[in-house]
Amino acid sequence: MSIPHNLIVFFHDRKVMPDIFHQCVEESMAACTGFKLVFLDDAAVIDLLNEHFPHLSEWYVKIKVPAARADLGRLIGLYIHGGFYSDITMAWQMSPATLVDDNHDLMLVRRDDSPAFKGHPPEAAHVINGIIGATAQSQFILQCIKRSYFFLYHGFFNFSIGPMMGPGLVSETHSQMMEQIADRSIIRKYTELKEHYFRARRDNKINSQWKIQQRDGIVDRSYENGVEPIQQLWKINAPSEFNRRSPLQRIAQFLRKTS
Repeated sequence: MSIPHNLIVFFHDRKVMPDIFHQCVEESMAACTGFKLVFLDDAAVIDLLNEHFPHLSEWYVKIKVPAARADLGRLIGLYIHGGFYSDITMAWQMSPATLVDDNHDLMLVRRDDSPAFKGHPPEAAHVINGIIGATAQSQFILQCIKRSYFFLYHGFFNFSIGPMMGPGLVSETHSQMMEQIADRSIIRKYTELKEHYFRARRDNKINSQWKIQQRDGIVDRSYENGVEPIQQLWKINAPSEFNRRSPLQRIAQFLRKTS
């Protein structure tokens, strides 16, 4: 099954979306001949959740940080529709369909330009969530959604978007499923795409807001004994049966229950 020619983008509220992002979408659609635009906002994601993941819908509306809702919303859109997701800041100059073959169910991108991985092999760089291609009902995307729900439900990583539902989540899920998905997935380099496939446009105010907003918590909730998750990462608000198990055992148990 090949990745469908859908271009998936997200902005939490179209009414306040900057003109520069509208221009990105227009440029992308002009370059992506034959693609259908799937524009997601909060209302569209909530509708999808109510229909397909009603247990997750109540948590989505509790997320205070728009960037966090964008991270979760893209996963929902990819799972339901399938296609190529890209951040609204990216204007495609060439179709992402040329990056995959018909036998690919999944396309991920490594941030090989990161200074943190300078001097290391390209495969050491982390996988990002700013560009993802996937078929509808992708098991990889479903696993990402389940893990994010687990973290939301138990209050883990409530002050850090990356591992809860952002690139950290996608990268860790890839590490765990690498062998399982190897035959039908492809990983591209960010430097390759940036040079040939897209131009990035930024609104510095919007792009940097999430780093400040996450400090107040992604979801409003009170913690037992006033202990923040950075101090008791795997115990906060978790049922007793989870507290007696290792972190990975708890995740595996939770995912089985929500399958």
